Amino acid sequence: MRPALVCGLTRVALTLGLGACTPAPFDVLLRGGRVLDGSGAPATVADVGIRDGRIVEIGDLGTRTAADTVDVTGHVVAPGFIDPHTHGRERLRDIPTADNLIRQGITTIVDGNDGSSPLPLGPFLDSLAQWDVAPNVALFVGHGSVRRQVMGTANRSATPDELAAMEALVRQAMADGAVGLSSGLFYVPGSFAPTEELVALARVAHAAGGIYSSHMRNEDDSVLAAVTETLRIGRETGIPVLISHHKVGGRRNYGRTVQSLALMREARDAGVTVAFDQYPYTASHTSIASIIPAWARADDGLEGHLARAATRQRILDEMQAFVAMRFSNDPSKIQLARCGFDATLAGRTLADVLAARRTAVSPEAISALILELVRRGGCSAIFHSFD
Repeated sequence: MRPALVCGLTRVALTLGLGACTPAPFDVLLRGGRVLDGSGAPATVADVGIRDGRIVEIGDLGTRTAADTVDVTGHVVAPGFIDPHTHGRERLRDIPTADNLIRQGITTIVDGNDGSSPLPLGPFLDSLAQWDVAPNVALFVGHGSVRRQVMGTANRSATPDELAAMEALVRQAMADGAVGLSSGLFYVPGSFAPTEELVALARVAHAAGGIYSSHMRNEDDSVLAAVTETLRIGRETGIPVLISHHKVGGRRNYGRTVQSLALMREARDAGVTVAFDQYPYTASHTSIASIIPAWARADDGLEGHLARAATRQRILDEMQAFVAMRFSNDPSKIQLARCGFDATLAGRTLADVLAARRTAVSPEAISALILELVRRGGCSAIFHSFD
């Protein structure tokens, strides 16, 4: 980077017909930090000069001046970090400064993950500029949002016309600026889509230069089958694949990542571009309705299924099997985050709620309470099921 110059004419310079120039001062000068420039090169000790909100010089700037000089000796100076998986887009209008991200050094966020995104994408991206948001924002187009718009929550394969309509929505989203296609195959309605549907839509995203990011169909007993499906989409389309927040739930499945990582290495060796991201904590966060089997929530038909004794019992049996596998029937591992119908439930576990009601803990009591919360309006919850 060439320094900007401030030139002034001295009496000698005027006599000689020359201009005397000195480098312009910086707004901020960071001195002596270990600079990581994002290229993958080793850190080097250097000064960093900033002007008008941009880095303009890096190097030995020992004689230079600035309005604000900060000694960062012993610290790392790095480009802003990228958070590849956020669900914060709805908050950007209310808090465009995104302080919780910026103060951690996160300057770019990726949203539209897990199959959920705005549709159409263009107007939302335009609104980000109007809100003057602090971080850079990249968006996936969500497969679940696309399928819901075309098919609602139908538990079936798409017709040729429906698939063509979904392809058109993905094509338009990519033209609007999406970075790729995301899926949430654990969630309704993505869970009802066959692999072939994902392959078709991934081809559209890949043709526009996009990638495929997936919250896989399963992250516990069938995690290896889910990884295999995700890799198949990459293999058949050529699209780069990102497995979202890779993890394995349920104590009996701990350690199976040894096998899942081996599958990824084999796919890489065969030419598939695949990576995964992972978060550093032992819980997940989503709707408590996800414990209810997906088939029971298709076409908004939960109430009808619960009204019939046979299907109600099937729902309860499947819920209890899931809670036993994921949480070892321990209701303290399911913590309510937000319940729109009752703010006082925030932060309480299902064990707390059962204790307050003087209800003994049992698989039946846990599943009945979850059904009650969903039918009253639903809650988001924190699931403590990883190690």
